[in-house]
Amino acid sequence: MFGAPPGPLRLVAMLCPSQAWSLYSSQVLLRPSGLVFVVLIADHQGGTNVKIKKKELCLAEGSKQLLQRVDGHIREISPRSAKEEVNYRLRKYDIGNKVPDDREGKVLMLVGATGSGKSTFVNGLVNYAYGVKWEDDFRYKLVVNEENENFEAHSQTNWISAYVLHKQEGISLPYTLTVIDTPGFGDSEGKKKDEELLKQIREFLSHGEYFGLEKLSGIGFVVPAPEGRLTDSQKYIFHCMLSVFGKNFEDRIFAFATFADNLRPPVLNALVDAKVPFKKIFKFNNSVLFTLSRDDDTSDLDRLAWKMGIQSFTEFFEELKKTKPVSLQEVLQNMESIRKPHDSQTSG
Repeated sequence: MFGAPPGPLRLVAMLCPSQAWSLYSSQVLLRPSGLVFVVLIADHQGGTNVKIKKKELCLAEGSKQLLQRVDGHIREISPRSAKEEVNYRLRKYDIGNKVPDDREGKVLMLVGATGSGKSTFVNGLVNYAYGVKWEDDFRYKLVVNEENENFEAHSQTNWISAYVLHKQEGISLPYTLTVIDTPGFGDSEGKKKDEELLKQIREFLSHGEYFGLEKLSGIGFVVPAPEGRLTDSQKYIFHCMLSVFGKNFEDRIFAFATFADNLRPPVLNALVDAKVPFKKIFKFNNSVLFTLSRDDDTSDLDRLAWKMGIQSFTEFFEELKKTKPVSLQEVLQNMESIRKPHDSQTSG
């Protein structure tokens, strides 16, 4: 699942002779090919009369048993590092095991300002994918544990990270999904840092074949819902991205409004006023992701916010399913056609 468990799969059964419970286990010489977790309970009622009860756990509940607890109810998912390009701080991770699948995967690139809630959005996506429910007593969090000195020389947030969530039995995603998480822009280092980010994104796209990526299905602009107007940095980055991908890509651009409530998000008008095109906007409330269900009035509001996020993810992935991906080769050709006039103006 999140990586094959060490050693063979262990089958565990509990025997109950009268009122006492006994725990037995056996070795099974097959590794699991799917994602069904089975608990066998044997009720021993004397003699040879043994009743076997089988309980299948959902993916989220079963996965919880295999993951390390990092903070209270939070369980750590450590993706496996697949490939990296250190000079431009590019990295690819695998989450789950790759299985044969004739369906075409989807690739989504996320772009957002520092503090827009992009990292929490990615964690919310992972919890949705693995079927975590509001009532569950745990949540999942991506934790990248790296000992590579090249990686530690740069903050993790300065890397472009591609997370591949492989389609497998029990997962909520209808296809294998690659999420490209880009560094936040618009921080204290100003426009120069934003220009470096754009260059870094271009390098990632040009290394697509190395990372096993040939197409891009969509771009998600992550924006805080309460913002009534876009910053100059947001306008600059968003419009630069539009120029890189071209007008033909506009129907593959989506807006993700974070920190949202059930009302119309003010950032919707801000995007329209700034002439930032997008196909559809989806609302999420980041603050409830790591909150657990409680028996009080506040919990009802949190439950509604959680439900809103689940509905938004479901609708978005169905929308993304219908989009026609664009080849990275086509994107690179468009980038080159933009760069040539710019270079001639600079030299003149």
